[in-house]
Amino acid sequence: MTMAASDTDADLPAVALFAGVVGQPDAVAQLRAAARRPVHAYLLVGPPGLGQRLLTRGFAAALLCPRGGCGACEVCRRATSGVHPDLVEIDRAGPFVTVDDARRVVRLAQRRPLEGHRQVIAVSEVHLARLAAPVLLKTLEDPASPTVFVLQADSVPAELDTIASRCARIELRPVPEHTLRAWLEDQGLEADQAEKIAEAAGGSVDRARLL
Repeated sequence: MTMAASDTDADLPAVALFAGVVGQPDAVAQLRAAARRPVHAYLLVGPPGLGQRLLTRGFAAALLCPRGGCGACEVCRRATSGVHPDLVEIDRAGPFVTVDDARRVVRLAQRRPLEGHRQVIAVSEVHLARLAAPVLLKTLEDPASPTVFVLQADSVPAELDTIASRCARIELRPVPEHTLRAWLEDQGLEADQAEKIAEAAGGSVDRARLL
């Protein structure tokens, strides 16, 4: 079936904003739709290695771009590269997300965007924030209006149920083996090598890249 030109054009920003994301079409579609009328917090839930950072940056580009994620402007390019000042990515320095990390999130949420009409604060590995959860929860319950939070977690332990309930949840799934195999072949691997790596990767794009 021939795709209409308008449909093709509509897909172009998604290709640009989520370049490098493999095997997460549902998550990409949900984030593209969410960017049109965003709520204050999102939670990406799924095992590591599925492109969480790429998904977050693509979503941030759609939120920060004055054209809703055109995929071509300077705002989109900086956001997808992780260098836009209104996209703040917070990674833990130790074995857990600490109370100090959470307090940094609170401070950042209170500032005004530096360039545009909103800012995006991304916090990785929130499943390791059990002690810091009360501090994060307070901010999520009383969000600063120009801030959108994107939390990433491998899973949601019981201690974080309340935080999860304050977020729009987006599930990430291990990438099917056949999808990984096709992607690896597109990267230039021979079919037999791609098959072995896809089988060993266990659904993780990052593991497949490493192998």
